[in-house]
Amino acid sequence: MTWWKRWHLYLLLFAIYPAIAFLASNAGQVDPRAMTRPLLFSLVLSLLVLLLLRAILRDWSKAAAGATMVLLVILSYGHIYAALKEAGLSGETVVRHRYLAPVTLVALAAGIVLLARAHLSGSAVATLNLVATIALAGPILQLAGYYWPQLVAAGHATAPAQECTLSVVGDTPDVYLIILDAYERDDVLLEMHGYDNSWFLEALEARGFYIARGSLSNYRHTELSLAATLNSTYIQDFPERFSTIPNHQWEIVQRINHNSLRNELECLDYATVAFESGVFWTEWTDADYFIQRGSGGLDDIRSLGRLSRSDIVFLDTTLVRVAFDAMRQESGSNGRPRLDVNEEYRDRIQFVFSQLGEVASLPPPKLVFVHILSPHPPFVFGPNGELISEGDFETENGEARTLRLYADQVNYLNQRVLEAVDGILSRSRVPPVIVIMGDHGWADRNSEDKLSILNAYRLPGVGDAALYPTITPVNTFRVILDAYFGGRYGLLEDASYFSYETDVFGFQLVQNSWEP
Repeated sequence: MTWWKRWHLYLLLFAIYPAIAFLASNAGQVDPRAMTRPLLFSLVLSLLVLLLLRAILRDWSKAAAGATMVLLVILSYGHIYAALKEAGLSGETVVRHRYLAPVTLVALAAGIVLLARAHLSGSAVATLNLVATIALAGPILQLAGYYWPQLVAAGHATAPAQECTLSVVGDTPDVYLIILDAYERDDVLLEMHGYDNSWFLEALEARGFYIARGSLSNYRHTELSLAATLNSTYIQDFPERFSTIPNHQWEIVQRINHNSLRNELECLDYATVAFESGVFWTEWTDADYFIQRGSGGLDDIRSLGRLSRSDIVFLDTTLVRVAFDAMRQESGSNGRPRLDVNEEYRDRIQFVFSQLGEVASLPPPKLVFVHILSPHPPFVFGPNGELISEGDFETENGEARTLRLYADQVNYLNQRVLEAVDGILSRSRVPPVIVIMGDHGWADRNSEDKLSILNAYRLPGVGDAALYPTITPVNTFRVILDAYFGGRYGLLEDASYFSYETDVFGFQLVQNSWEP
């Protein structure tokens, strides 16, 4: 084991730790591929500091220890800054970059001076190797616990085999499913936010939509709600799928992509169209048309120099936050802050809306799936699309402002939705089927609020006879497949289940108290 005392593995382990820990703490929300640049940043930084200290200290062993010290300070500065602010230290105290950063750098320089005079024994190297190994083991085990079941489930990531029993009589309508994440029901919007959404609902009705004004989602969580909607089945009834163990949960998530609706319509030679969403497990990247920004070669090259939201959030945990915070306070030539962590988020939503109205021009028939991660926070749009920056949000806290920001974002999304619907209708040869719905609610007053959703249907040539105010999404495509494609699904009893983040499958049945 002499190599354990001679090889300074701890430098490498501590270099990759921040990116691995960041990914582990955001498992399921951040695509692992998004950690490529943060990981390279840490590794290149560690190499450069190592070479610099080797030139100064004339000793590889001390240079490795010093580089580790520098690396840990640089990569943890943002965490320290945030922790001190959360502890209540604010105002003209050390928790200002102008004070904290110099103090941190002086302390680091003092540590390097002491290290230059110290002797680093083989036992010290072995101890550092052990500490780094134990530290890295935590997030690796956490990631293994999350992703290993996904690998196990990968071989089962298709919807249950089924015969193609449906048929089409006459013209085949395009089918659109537009998910507006966390879009609440109009009565909750009025009671909780003071926002009257009647103008939008009336505008939809004028365009031929039926509004299920008393609708609840079937589940509180996006992954469960969408899986149930797209498979027209309650999670509890997924054959041999439902279980609280992680791999079964991931198999449920997989059925957002590989679902019975898609299978049924592809049997009828429907093409699939999908958009980037920013949530990798709701992106149908294998669709016939997967629409995303930067699909051209030149755009791909340009994107290499653009920081993603994940990049910025990661770098905010490091000493780079000093520069980032300064950039947030300055405006560029376009009037935006020079750095905005939500810029990519905002641009993605704008891009989807800009393309959605054009999709009708693609050859029919087609199934179009759209998941827009809004009005769910972060709040990035004012009531008419005005820029809401991270800095603006932090200047005024409180529940009242949060409720207003949500309502403002709803108001802007309404305008874009109507524009998209008009574009779809004007470009469609055959009147299309359009469903616009929230996957769950957002207000936290009670569990019923958390399940209340916008739920709007445009079913041309069929009418509203099969619809009713309290219909839930599990019955959405049962109605549509029966009406347009000769299906024999029938309706399930509408039920809605609330569960907590810490116990996703701990379902509590929620009664719908809506009254006309």
